[in-house]
Amino acid sequence: MASPLSAQEQPPLLRIEESPQSHRAERLLPWGVFATASAVLGFNAGPGLWFHDSGAFALAVASGGVPHPPGAPTWTLPAWLVSQALPMLDPAFVSNLLCALYAAASLGLLTQLFLKAGLKGPRVLALLPAAVLAGTPAFLEQAFFTEQYTQLLMLNLAILATAPRAGSPKWRWVVSGLLFGLAIGNHLSQAVLAPLMLILAGLAGKKDILQRIGLGAVGLLAGLSVFAYGPLRSAQEPAMDWGRQSEGDGLWWSITRQQWETRPISDAPPGFTLEWIASYNLPGELGWLALGLALLGGASLINKGPGGRLVGLLALAAVPYSVILWLGHLRQAGMDLIYLRHYGVADWHLPIYALGAVMAGLGAIWLATRFKGRAQGWAATALVLGSLGWAGWQVMQNSGRGNSSATQFAESLLAGAPQDSVVFLGSDNPAGVVAYQHVEKGVRPDVFFGFGNVFFPFLQEGRAQWGAPQKQEWLTTRMHERKNQPLRLPKADPGELARRPLIVEYPSQTPGAGQYMTPAGLLFQLHDSPVSQAEAAAADAENRRQHSSLFKRPGDSNPTRLEREAWGNIHLARGRYYLERQMPAQAAEALKMALEWMPDNAMIHYALGFAYDMAGETLAAATAYEECWRIMPDYPGAARALAISLIELGLPGEAKPLLEQAYRTGRDPEAKQILESIRVQE
Repeated sequence: MASPLSAQEQPPLLRIEESPQSHRAERLLPWGVFATASAVLGFNAGPGLWFHDSGAFALAVASGGVPHPPGAPTWTLPAWLVSQALPMLDPAFVSNLLCALYAAASLGLLTQLFLKAGLKGPRVLALLPAAVLAGTPAFLEQAFFTEQYTQLLMLNLAILATAPRAGSPKWRWVVSGLLFGLAIGNHLSQAVLAPLMLILAGLAGKKDILQRIGLGAVGLLAGLSVFAYGPLRSAQEPAMDWGRQSEGDGLWWSITRQQWETRPISDAPPGFTLEWIASYNLPGELGWLALGLALLGGASLINKGPGGRLVGLLALAAVPYSVILWLGHLRQAGMDLIYLRHYGVADWHLPIYALGAVMAGLGAIWLATRFKGRAQGWAATALVLGSLGWAGWQVMQNSGRGNSSATQFAESLLAGAPQDSVVFLGSDNPAGVVAYQHVEKGVRPDVFFGFGNVFFPFLQEGRAQWGAPQKQEWLTTRMHERKNQPLRLPKADPGELARRPLIVEYPSQTPGAGQYMTPAGLLFQLHDSPVSQAEAAAADAENRRQHSSLFKRPGDSNPTRLEREAWGNIHLARGRYYLERQMPAQAAEALKMALEWMPDNAMIHYALGFAYDMAGETLAAATAYEECWRIMPDYPGAARALAISLIELGLPGEAKPLLEQAYRTGRDPEAKQILESIRVQE
């Protein structure tokens, strides 16, 4: 709605002398960055299916459907249209390429913003912010595979880089509001940009400010009209139709995100905020060179150096958004420390990383201009080359080119399902990847597949309540509810489905569920009545004989973070099943396999300690609990479990400090009882 510049003309950025050629170069440089980044990022984009939400998003692209609420229509609509125009390409590959294109546009826009800031210094430094952002692993992960966040960042930067100024044509104000509406259509959190939009309008002067706001509001409404995509496409009954937005209050249900349960902020796990802050991982994301430059940039701003206006406007775009996400996830039920650390939230931090990249650019200007003459140019060139070198190395490390691990993961999950079985998967990685492979690619056509955790609706008094009546209710009613089922399932006879083997994930949130289950490849068959210990052991032995090739280890394949998380959680679920079945040897084997994929996962170490406890191996249990506590001191129960093991080993003196700290920090109220028992014995 306005320009980050004042009404007066600012001098061109990063120039030594003014000439027509320098103006032309400054106009062309962002386009050069965009073109180069498009080629590099597009070349390294993944060939198709990926983990987490990517499978569901890709299926929405393939079917013209609606992904998870509220549907991200700004992202989904163009991806579907482009996929329709390129039917010869895998829809998941098309959406991966679009994410790379949005990332490249973000780099070009970041360069343009830096050029418009009116700073002076060696011209080569105009490349540095884009080079820093391009070397951010979270940015590259989003650029190479299907997700919505590179488009979100692009829209953020487009609002600033293309904002009109005093005297601009009226239509420019409408366009600015349009971009704001489209940003909300990507992610509802972008509504926090409203104060920024008003400030941008005010920077263009007091005259006609109400008119500018009104024109921006017209554009905003036009941008928000993208939400019509959900109900319109839902009415066509696409394969992916999360929320059924065309039915009743479906659109409202989706926009208000009623799918996710909330909790009071006071119920968030201890250490949540510290874990959230740690998730920014600025040294690992920006790199030490860029982080050092960013700190210099911050120091220069404190000393009233140039660039404060640009940083201020970027901060208005990034910081409120980050605060809203933090507060929202404090309140989201089920959001725990393990989720933050291993499922990963760095994709939500892209605007913060863009702000850090600009700060690094300011620091580079300050540092380079400490030199004189040719030394200034050499220093600036060295800084840019260092940042580009980091970016190139990160591109190679995070490249998705040729990576088919998600496809292999989906096929491995289905490989253990018996012929003509019914498969229900509820968590993101298994459900999304299998949905895409089964629905779009036709893998295992004999299987009837759906989303949903079968046990959740039947958890009563802390135990699973399951049998033939509950199974029939699930197949006839519960599996079709929009909270449980984002897919438009094929028509089928519930009675016929009820006679087929039912394959599910192990639901760790449902105590007692494992008593009804036997292993089926990497998943589990759910029976209508409890399974005896002998039957479970026999089924396990047969499963290992038939499906030993499915128990994949990382080996020398250098798996990505998300591949590690997917396989690690599958083996963790297997370990928990064996723990419930009182099979400690099998549990320890599965959990150690999970640790091969995720060696720094505190949850797996804790479960392994429990398995050793069950087997009576107290020293091994203490070692596992200690590793859990070392990795994540705030992990619930870790300090108490370690302390109990130390007491059993005859080391109460070493246990007391752990219990005192756990009780004092509020991490574990039960620690007080154990402390008192130690004092009584003393």
